[in-house]
Amino acid sequence: MKLAVIEPAYFPPPFYFAKALYADVIVWADSFQFKKSSFINRAPIKAVSGKQWLTVPVFSQITAGQKISDAVIDNHQNWQNRHLRSLEVNYHQSPYYPFFADAIADIINARYQSISGLLAKSRDFLFSQLRIDKKLVHSSQLPHIQDRSERLMAWLKECDCQSYLYHPKERPLFHAPMVLAQGIRLFCCHYHPVAYHQIFSGFLPNLSVLDLLFNEGEQAVAVIQQGMSMRESFAAK
Repeated sequence: MKLAVIEPAYFPPPFYFAKALYADVIVWADSFQFKKSSFINRAPIKAVSGKQWLTVPVFSQITAGQKISDAVIDNHQNWQNRHLRSLEVNYHQSPYYPFFADAIADIINARYQSISGLLAKSRDFLFSQLRIDKKLVHSSQLPHIQDRSERLMAWLKECDCQSYLYHPKERPLFHAPMVLAQGIRLFCCHYHPVAYHQIFSGFLPNLSVLDLLFNEGEQAVAVIQQGMSMRESFAAK
């Protein structure tokens, strides 16, 4: 059984879903620290002028170490209408936009207090469209351990998994020799963006997965799979 830890994000890029497609168990890391100007509350889309960010506003008085699950949306701002209008203006000519527009509007227009509700609802929609049907465990339900390597091993035990999937950027976050010594297998998941049809000229990689869905529809999961690769790690590098 393979475990992947995924940080909640607002309609994130395709590379977010590579680990989920390989995994048997997904830990939804809603207890991780909220970080401003990250994919947690921002999604990049393609506009005629290039990349454009859709940002969910959160209240600026964020305490140090505040969890993602505790970040509160600033609903005094009319962010829902702005996001839906930007999607309509930039994607109404995309072949699959009409098939997803209503469902996306329902997700964005729902009333949320914390950002975790929005991210969970968008996750369920995206997992359904990408045919990701895996066991999901919230990190808030797992042991809270400060040391990352010890926490990883505890989470693997709790989830009855013997292998851990990680993105290359996550490699410095745990001590591989310690984990490997416990008989745990480590797999590095790589993702290389695959060009697909986009509106406007030129291909921009690492846009929100909404860009992929609007342009490729049911072929979106196949596009992601083309860019995926996995390699087992036998020692620290």
